[in-house]
Amino acid sequence: MSDEKPDSAPAKAGKAPPQVESQQRLPAGVMMEMVLDKLKLLDYEKELVNELKFRPLAKTSFAVPGQNINEQFFYFVSLIAFLFRKIGEDYENPTAQDDPNGVTADIIRTLMSLKVKTELTPPKLKQASGDAAVLLLSDLCDMAMERTAFEILDPEHPTEETPDEDEEGEEDDLGDEEIAAEVDEDEEEEYYMGGGPIAAAAVPAPVEPEESTEIIVSSIDPTEWKIEVERVAPQLKIKADPDNRDWRSHLTTTREYIDMISKKFPEAKAPLEKINADVGKVLDSILTREKYINNQYEHHCQEYRSSVEKLTDAEERYNACNETVTNLGNELATIAEDLDSLKSQMEDHGSSVTDTAPLVKIRKAIQKLKTEVKAMELRIGVVEHALLQTKVASRQQAVVVAEDDEEDSEDVDY
Repeated sequence: MSDEKPDSAPAKAGKAPPQVESQQRLPAGVMMEMVLDKLKLLDYEKELVNELKFRPLAKTSFAVPGQNINEQFFYFVSLIAFLFRKIGEDYENPTAQDDPNGVTADIIRTLMSLKVKTELTPPKLKQASGDAAVLLLSDLCDMAMERTAFEILDPEHPTEETPDEDEEGEEDDLGDEEIAAEVDEDEEEEYYMGGGPIAAAAVPAPVEPEESTEIIVSSIDPTEWKIEVERVAPQLKIKADPDNRDWRSHLTTTREYIDMISKKFPEAKAPLEKINADVGKVLDSILTREKYINNQYEHHCQEYRSSVEKLTDAEERYNACNETVTNLGNELATIAEDLDSLKSQMEDHGSSVTDTAPLVKIRKAIQKLKTEVKAMELRIGVVEHALLQTKVASRQQAVVVAEDDEEDSEDVDY
């Protein structure tokens, strides 16, 4: 990027713009309005708005966060680069593809080299909004205006030209006529709206003040009065704007145009006829050339038509073949799915035939049943043994009871 020298001031009269001492205490919105005025004085619109196609800044552009943070950051760093160049630094304008971290680091290094104090850190610089961001722009604008020796010109007041007497006379006549018409209209309105002679008779006449008999002496110089009247008179004259809806103005304009055409037509008739003849010759030559080209390229046109017909037939055959291939592909996919399902069924059946796991389970179940049967038989034997002992004991007890009964009966007999 070529080096850009700071622009010189447009004039050397007046004083430089005063620095704001309490910018840090002002709200961000107020500071941004001041920054916008300074940027306009530095002509930022020429480079950023017209050349780089940025949108014009608003009064709250960097005072509050924007809707698109990336776009606001890119505008902010581009504005800082513009101010760096105004200050005199050889600083290239960043692009949208640059790394934001690298751009912020480069800006911080440039600010340190310029000895500009700022509270912005790289993360805050990426936000591109807030009091610190606006304060940084204000400081850079002040530095740029100081480096460019910007000065404010004294105001220049335009000189007023005195109109000619003829024009004044015409305008005076026109103004008098309009004023008279307005007065007549006002009187007519008063007459019909209740201000006629009957109302005038009903209203008491105003009490006229007593006329002074003293001679009135003017203290104004007549020459100064005349000069003041000549200066103010053009501003007091009324000009009647033409009404576009009036048919008279249309008729007058039409007559003027007819007179103008009738005056200019004899001079322009010969050139127009010559142009007409030349255009006719050119059109005839174009038509002849067109017919010649059509005759020369007729066989090419026929070949093109036949080629187009062949191409159409080939496209139709291609579409039919493509449709057939699509149908066959769908059938192939269906058959492949059926084949896969059959293969899975065969594999399941084969694995179930060759699998010995069920036999092992059956053997284990039989072995378990045998063990349980043995345990059950053992329990049955124990129970039978206990039952047998119970039966033997009951029989022995019955025998003992019977023997006791016999002994008792023998004792009774004796």
